[in-house]
Amino acid sequence: MTTTQQQSPTQRPPVASSDSPAPADSPYLFRLAHWLLGGSMIVLSLTGLSIHASSRPGWSVFNGRLPEGLWAGRVGLWHLVAAAVFLPAILAGLWACRKRGLLRRGAHLALLGGGLAMAVTGALRLETPPGDLWGPIAVFIHAALGLIALPVVFLWHALCGLTWRRRLLVASFRPFRGARLKALLGLVVLAALTTWVLAGFWPLAAPWRVLTVKRIDARGGGTTDLAALPWDQASPLRVRLADGANLRGGQTLMTLRALHDGQDLFVRAEWEDPTEDRLYRPWKKTADGWERLTDSPEYPNVYYEDKLSMVFPIDSAWQFGAAGCLIDCHVDAKQAYGYKGGPVRIDCWHWKAARTDPVAQVDDKYWTALDPAGGSGRKADPKSSGGYKDNVDKDKKGPAWLGAAPLVLGGAGGAQTRPAPEACTKEAADKLPPGTLVPGVTASLFVGDRGDVTCQSVHTHGRWTVYLRRRLDTGSEFDAIFAPGGRTPFGIAAFDCTSDRHAYALRPCWMVFE
Repeated sequence: MTTTQQQSPTQRPPVASSDSPAPADSPYLFRLAHWLLGGSMIVLSLTGLSIHASSRPGWSVFNGRLPEGLWAGRVGLWHLVAAAVFLPAILAGLWACRKRGLLRRGAHLALLGGGLAMAVTGALRLETPPGDLWGPIAVFIHAALGLIALPVVFLWHALCGLTWRRRLLVASFRPFRGARLKALLGLVVLAALTTWVLAGFWPLAAPWRVLTVKRIDARGGGTTDLAALPWDQASPLRVRLADGANLRGGQTLMTLRALHDGQDLFVRAEWEDPTEDRLYRPWKKTADGWERLTDSPEYPNVYYEDKLSMVFPIDSAWQFGAAGCLIDCHVDAKQAYGYKGGPVRIDCWHWKAARTDPVAQVDDKYWTALDPAGGSGRKADPKSSGGYKDNVDKDKKGPAWLGAAPLVLGGAGGAQTRPAPEACTKEAADKLPPGTLVPGVTASLFVGDRGDVTCQSVHTHGRWTVYLRRRLDTGSEFDAIFAPGGRTPFGIAAFDCTSDRHAYALRPCWMVFE
């Protein structure tokens, strides 16, 4: 006799179905990391491509011009914001994948490991002390990862998720289902910490970015020779400037020192620049008349001048201390290397070797909000008279004035003396042999706010040394106010015979007044 085995009431026969059951939701932190990493990586790649496109021609594959259709505007600021999302997300993603054992998969390991390497090289690029070899190397690694390697792996991972792994897609992207408060709070704390680091430790400052302004006695206010001040008492700040045209590797090392006597601020800036460039769009005498020597009308870098720029926030604003010039610098296809304008008014000191240095002055300007009509936010402080002008006659066929460089009208400032220019008459021009060069610009003293900053300069042994001087408080609404015991962030840039493509400090520095 045979017996039939009874089925247990708790057992269920297998269900014949062609569909597998839907996968369970992934852990909450894993799902959050998917959203944050995907979005931030897209923004980083797009803004990084625009930053690369608008960088110096020797490095940019777009020859320094931003093509139509690429991300325009404050691309540097958006890149930093995306990095503030990406960094905590990559750390959270590494933690979540390690717990799930997903780091054994090639795509996960490549994305998360490459993302971590990109974060490290980005930090080295921003915070490497001057002179450190890792800074330039980090730029190449960072660009290779961000513009080539990671986008390729990211697209492959997305393709896999949309095709043969699509069953796992929904389970990996539910940001609100089954929220875990502990994981969310941990991610928020991690994001706050990493953002603080990216913001340059604001309101603190890294020691290698602090310029101490040494207090000296009142004799500083009475001196005319700025080089004679006791600069050996001031501690130097060395700043690596990057991404500039005509400089070796786009970089130069600037050394800053600063003093004050309770009334005036004195700054000494030294940087490496093999050539002294003061030949600003000159006229060349020919057998038939005159020829204007010019190069690129958009970005002149042959017949031009060396320049130095220092910028300070006029209004007290945390944005500049955290992000520096990124809050004001824009790029687009029409102005590929940028224009200025933002929520914070900026005091800009613009030393120009050919146009303002001959009269011992700096072009005092400011940046403000963008013009609604589409113009730049770069403005000049008011003046009643004076300034530099194009040296051209009324017919625009030759110079208006003759003489050796520089051509100073109405006398020079400081202790400098210059020969008086001669009006360009036919008789005077006929005395000049063909090949004679005549300066393309005339200079005269600014009268008014625009002439508040005075200067002195010398170029020796392949280095510029420029001295700047300004009242701590000029009383002008367009100038930053300095005070003993106070501090202010600032930016610094050097131009090697170029109109716009300056080498600049990647992070804001700080002046701390004794």
